[in-house]
Amino acid sequence: MVRVHYARLQDKTTKEDKLTNPNYTALLFIIDRSGSMAMIKEDMEGGINGVLEEQKKLPGEVTVDVAYFDNVVNYDERFLSLDSTKIEIKPRGMTALHDAIVSSTTTFGDALSQLPEEDRPGTVLVIIVTDGQENASREARLSDVKDIITQQQDVYGWEFLFLGANQDALATGSSFGLRDGSSVNYAATRGGTIDASMVIGATITSARTRIQ
Repeated sequence: MVRVHYARLQDKTTKEDKLTNPNYTALLFIIDRSGSMAMIKEDMEGGINGVLEEQKKLPGEVTVDVAYFDNVVNYDERFLSLDSTKIEIKPRGMTALHDAIVSSTTTFGDALSQLPEEDRPGTVLVIIVTDGQENASREARLSDVKDIITQQQDVYGWEFLFLGANQDALATGSSFGLRDGSSVNYAATRGGTIDASMVIGATITSARTRIQ
């Protein structure tokens, strides 16, 4: 069982008390790169990269973090600008979905907590994309996923979007503690991937243009 150090994601004030930057949105993508993603690799890459290109047209600051996962989690792309971000999926291995969510979310929260309060994002959105179910995590349990997502939603106002193929994404999202409307099924096809990208784009735009 992974031991999540929640204290690193917390301080003594609530989200409502913090003087965050309302013009700054921090995005974290947690993207499946397991072997089965080879079927939709190019369409998913193109779809998400297209979404990020469209986001350049909106006012406000955006940073993008990207974590890729298969049996292991690689989270090397942090606080990138929209211009510097390019999604590249290299399919291999299996699907350590629980490990990816817990470790990436913890690392992301830790990094944000190190920023001066006035420089912290007014909006935080975590986007999880997978084409399959959990089958390879070695550290995190489902309960760990639910604990960290529930905390970040309820205490800090983070938003989550879960897109899942080849499963009941609504049921999976519910088991993660995601709020209604935060989970979306998509088909692992070209058309389904295009639909998923449209949902991602609409969700980011809505989060960025909402009155704080």
